[in-house]
Amino acid sequence: MLFNKIAQQKNLQLPKAKIEISLKNKENYTTIILQSNIFAKNIKLISNLDGNFSDNFFDLFPNSKKEIKFYKKNENLKIKYKCLNNL
Repeated sequence: MLFNKIAQQKNLQLPKAKIEISLKNKENYTTIILQSNIFAKNIKLISNLDGNFSDNFFDLFPNSKKEIKFYKKNENLKIKYKCLNNL
């Protein structure tokens, strides 16, 4: 049953998502704010630094904002994303 669900998601024909990302640096973490123009399925965040996200692998609804914290081990954080829409 799980395989069926994964196969169905793989075959979805989703429009390309444009996800805006803004960063707010704090002393011990960075707040990442994401917003999409359309529904974005299965977003996975990827960092160039060692650290942990407070949430990862989620859906984002149109014009809603999602705030996530990234607890980093050093500076110069850059965030990339992947989502099912853009594969």
